[in-house]
Amino acid sequence: MAWYRSGVIEKALAEVFRVSPDQLSVFRGRLRHLRNINCPKLPKTGSGQPVLITREQAIEILIALELAALGVAPRYAVEAAKFYAEEISDPNRDTVGRGDRLIVSPSQEFAGLSDPRPSKLHLTDADSETLVYAGPGIVSSLQQATPSLINGLLAGGTFAVVNVARSVTLLDRAIRHASTEASAPTE
Repeated sequence: MAWYRSGVIEKALAEVFRVSPDQLSVFRGRLRHLRNINCPKLPKTGSGQPVLITREQAIEILIALELAALGVAPRYAVEAAKFYAEEISDPNRDTVGRGDRLIVSPSQEFAGLSDPRPSKLHLTDADSETLVYAGPGIVSSLQQATPSLINGLLAGGTFAVVNVARSVTLLDRAIRHASTEASAPTE
């Protein structure tokens, strides 16, 4: 398992989210807030000790930021992110290669009796564990975005699709780039 310094992960996430230099302090504040609410859950280190983060933890932060950008409250985004990061990082599952998407929709859109229930709309198989309630009124699911799923979502109302496979690919590339920069000798 690879470990990265927190600065490398911060730089990589800033690259993925295209944070401009003038917005970097705001972005760092978001990351600090997530860390304060245990995203990721890190051991306490002493003063002057480097904070090390795994790829799975970096994915957890990435997903929490993606959900927060969609309006999910940070504490709920963190709960969902922990669940999905674990699923994505499972070595027995090639999530990125499968092209999974994070589907997020307000559950109130499905309140009417004639509307499809979120569990029917979001799940393509009997595995109900892929459905997560990301806070009050928000339902999310990690899966492939099939035409039938999108058609069902369009019939239900408001939703967002996050291309998690692409986001993780960008994160991996940005981590490699930031790691190379961090290890390059300075003159």
